[in-house]
Amino acid sequence: MATTALFRATVRAIRAATPDGAALRIRQPVLESPVQWMANEPLPQHLMIDETPATLIGGVFPSLLDEAGALRGGHDLWGDGLPLELSRERCTRIARSRFADAESASLDEGFAALRALGDQIALAQRTSVARTSGLCVEASSAYRGRAQAGLWVFSYRLRVRNESDEPVRLLGRHWMIRNADGSVHAEVPKWGAGIVGQTPLLSPGAAFEYASGTSLSSPNGSIGGAIRAERGDGHTFEAAVGCFPLLSSPSDD
Repeated sequence: MATTALFRATVRAIRAATPDGAALRIRQPVLESPVQWMANEPLPQHLMIDETPATLIGGVFPSLLDEAGALRGGHDLWGDGLPLELSRERCTRIARSRFADAESASLDEGFAALRALGDQIALAQRTSVARTSGLCVEASSAYRGRAQAGLWVFSYRLRVRNESDEPVRLLGRHWMIRNADGSVHAEVPKWGAGIVGQTPLLSPGAAFEYASGTSLSSPNGSIGGAIRAERGDGHTFEAAVGCFPLLSSPSDD
């Protein structure tokens, strides 16, 4: 009975995560990423991403991996490739495969999966995805708390994936950081010297990820802008970074 109730709760969470037939795009939480912004965190600020569906799921829903570290259910259940976007039907099939047998999953695993689904919903509300000329830019934010000066502090992560069939080099960025009322809080001018000092060359299918952050004088705001990129023939273009929210915890509004 408990497993059945847990499955039903999971299905309700899946419906909330896939409104109007949208796919659930699995993302690693910003504060658990392999790149971090704050100086006291012993992780790099940028790196090239080498990720598989299994390593992504393992970091978000570890109970969906078997003892060998492979995705339970195999290719027929999950498909392959990244980014990992799952339809509501596929999410429900995955949940059913885990909870169909009362012995196959513990209540602790089920509650952990429910919490992770809730985290994915919250992360989607703080994320933008934009595609320009074969570059996919995904940007997500996370609230870090209040600074001593009374400012609201946020981290954000950008992942730039080359979905074209030719190499692309990233040259610089341009940011507009806005308060909740739309006023400009800060601007990172065009185009600067690289992206956090880097000008990575992305081969087809490769992804570059970096972390940064900002503070605001109000509890909420947003960031948007563009990345300047160059193809092998010397052609440069601006890849949009869709506006993504900076949202503090409700208790800190």
